Amino acid sequence: MNAEEIRKAILGANDRPVEVVETPEWAPITSVRVAVLSGKARDALMRRIISADGAVAQDSVSAAWCAACVVDDQGEQVFSTEDIAALGEKAMTALDRVAAAAVRLNKMAPEQLEELKGN
Repeated sequence: MNAEEIRKAILGANDRPVEVVETPEWAPITSVRVAVLSGKARDALMRRIISADGAVAQDSVSAAWCAACVVDDQGEQVFSTEDIAALGEKAMTALDRVAAAAVRLNKMAPEQLEELKGN
């Protein structure tokens, strides 16, 4: 492959897997699609939840993950940063399931970060 073919193949790749997470608390929406973030979206989320001194935000972290990673059937983000406060008022049981899937899919769980450091 030449450089242009490689470029087109990479930029056209469907490289953001999605996982369906059950959310019966949010009926009639009983499940949501949680996606891997783009590099740009992950960087924005990290700036939102981790301060310059490395401290993790103490409020709305699960809601921020939910807002960033829940997508519709076409892969479009459902929520915006303006929705984080409202999502923070939703059932923690559902937020925890969605956030846990988002963290795992995006390789941001502590054990996944340690594994990346070793490589």
